[in-house]
Amino acid sequence: MKILLVNPPFYKIMGFFNRYFPFALVQLGTILKNHGHEVLVYDGDFVLSPQHSDYSLLPKLYPDYLKSFKDENSQVWLDLENVLDKFKPEVVGISIYTTYIASSYHVADVVRKVLPQCKIIYGGPHTKEKYKEVCENVENFDYILRGMCDLTLPQLVSSIQDDNCSLDIISGLTFKRDGQYVHNPIESKMIDLSVLPIPDRSLLYNDHLYLSEDMGMIMTSRGCPYSCSF
Repeated sequence: MKILLVNPPFYKIMGFFNRYFPFALVQLGTILKNHGHEVLVYDGDFVLSPQHSDYSLLPKLYPDYLKSFKDENSQVWLDLENVLDKFKPEVVGISIYTTYIASSYHVADVVRKVLPQCKIIYGGPHTKEKYKEVCENVENFDYILRGMCDLTLPQLVSSIQDDNCSLDIISGLTFKRDGQYVHNPIESKMIDLSVLPIPDRSLLYNDHLYLSEDMGMIMTSRGCPYSCSF
């Protein structure tokens, strides 16, 4: 399948400098590629010519971020439409971080407008704890993957290929059945990071524009060993 993974824009909309490539998305993309899929990772927050580096200006410029969702001529969103139109993915995966949740939702809106039949998957830190809130407030998505997706995302894509067979066995999956949301429990399964593939940076859209230091990232640990209640 053709799969697009999207890191939603946030800093770019306000003209801020943003560093480093979306490591987790590229690693997920590499896993999907190794399963035989055609993958593109679009970093919507990649800024080639930033206007600001003083992040104390964020509160002042935040209204510009919100206004962009209603601006049909916003270049940031036109760029996304262009990528969707050219690549024509069958599945789009969107990261959700609480900081830029509005952008994540708007990415899904743009996908639905450009490619109405495309399957939309939400993932990321926000969805693990706030998945019910997402279900209550958002319409433009088909699935939510909660928790780490290294194993579950390939399973979900395979299920989509097989007309949604075996959705019930996918850990941490939220999906709709007969008009009601089903929330599969998350299995407590540790992932051995040493068996994960090295992220294929060539999956990045416009990968040649990144500086060498923006590509120089490694992952030595993930998550937290404790189970705090707060």
